[in-house]
Amino acid sequence: MTPRQTPEVLDRLGAPLRRRSLLGVGLAGVAAVALALAIPAWLVRLGVVRSPAWVIVAWVVVAAAVLVAIGAARRAASTFATRRLATAVEGTPGWRDGAVTAVLDGATTGTSADLFAAADHACAAALSERGAGALEPIRSVWTSRSRVAAAAAGLGTLLFV
Repeated sequence: MTPRQTPEVLDRLGAPLRRRSLLGVGLAGVAAVALALAIPAWLVRLGVVRSPAWVIVAWVVVAAAVLVAIGAARRAASTFATRRLATAVEGTPGWRDGAVTAVLDGATTGTSADLFAAADHACAAALSERGAGALEPIRSVWTSRSRVAAAAAGLGTLLFV
């Protein structure tokens, strides 16, 4: 027997966090690319750099920034997998260790289907009621990171123009 409602509620709670983290990582990637192209361009405009080798170096830095952004996006997305969200919820005040992950693990041998379904329903109801509050610290961290990344992307874009 596997849980039905608990993973669905966790996925629903995690979807906005995944989107916010991917937005922040994407904006950071845009900022890195814009700055990797803007800084050498300004150095050439100011006469600090005269060699055309800066073009190759700039594009190598852009490629590295894109690869780092892709890796960061993959890592951010995996941070909000169902099991990791359950562990994050359990780590907040008011939640008992194993209250959610035990339901995700499924019923043990000898547990009746009705008893497990009731536990799944109770866990899903608790997550629906208090899960967003338990994940609020994670949301606020990614909100701050996204704002910083947006500012950096704006700065990089302005410097590039």
